[in-house]
Amino acid sequence: MIVEATYTKRDKEGVIIKGDDDKPITRSYSCDYGFGENLVGLFETCGGTVSLEVVDVFVALAGQPAGMKLYYNARSKIVVALQSAIRNWMDEDLSDSEIDAKVADWEIPEGSPRTKDPMEKAEAVLANLTDEQIDELIAKREQAAG
Repeated sequence: MIVEATYTKRDKEGVIIKGDDDKPITRSYSCDYGFGENLVGLFETCGGTVSLEVVDVFVALAGQPAGMKLYYNARSKIVVALQSAIRNWMDEDLSDSEIDAKVADWEIPEGSPRTKDPMEKAEAVLANLTDEQIDELIAKREQAAG
């Protein structure tokens, strides 16, 4: 499957950087990444090893609508993770051949826990905001509180 990612260069404040032609500096990259044709192939791509009973379940589900829906949803999330990794590599100004090598070595992430402390989430968001944006956010919060 062809995976495409587009990256728009930004400065540390998140403002889009424009070129001499006053257009945003963008870069595109695409690669062919094998996800398998169904759940069995996807599981193999993930490097999974399972018992024969689980393989039988995957094989039974693979051609059925529920199995294909599961496959497409999982593949979609993996594509988004790969696109994110590619954008990070483009942000590091790696060449296409360097990104090719990283894609070849890329492993599908295990994911992270769904629940996160609200304060951790807020701190993570605030870390990416400027002081002016934080002041604006506090002002909006004070207005909403009445």
